[in-house]
Amino acid sequence: MPKEKLVRKKKRDVLRIWKSMRNDELERRGNKRTYTMYKNKWFIHLMKEATKREHWVTYDIARMKNIRMRIEEEYKIDICYFSAFIYFSTFKFLHWANRSLEYSNFIGFLANESNLVDFANYLGKKHLRWRKQMARWPDDFEKRWGRKTSLKALKIGKYDQHIDTHLMSKRMDKDFKKYLGG
Repeated sequence: MPKEKLVRKKKRDVLRIWKSMRNDELERRGNKRTYTMYKNKWFIHLMKEATKREHWVTYDIARMKNIRMRIEEEYKIDICYFSAFIYFSTFKFLHWANRSLEYSNFIGFLANESNLVDFANYLGKKHLRWRKQMARWPDDFEKRWGRKTSLKALKIGKYDQHIDTHLMSKRMDKDFKKYLGG
């Protein structure tokens, strides 16, 4: 078999897997309300785990949900990197001179624009091997929401240095049509 045909076959196999990941992602987006609640619970769980503080005021929980939505929409940080974001921010918070030992000003620190930009730039510069090590999915994710999205298909932030096309991009649509026939 010529080398070109093997390359096309291998690319077709990878694209089939990616297309199934994309279909699962589209299905998740179709159940937007329940998926958003699931991500909020995961984010809050991670906050409690990182700070060792079980009880938060309702106002702070609402702010946590807004921060989660903001890092997803503005900075393109996926659910698998919520843990990395929280632990990155917690590390910076613990080295901050104005921190409160009871974490009363932690949410404000987390929502600070410079913290969000620092994390997005930090994660965008990291290599795929490091990203795989730092990715953490909820335990029941595959059972509830299907196949996990490949980290090779997740473009992080505006200035990702290692991944040029996102799984949900129009370029991937063209590749699916070209290699898989529609």
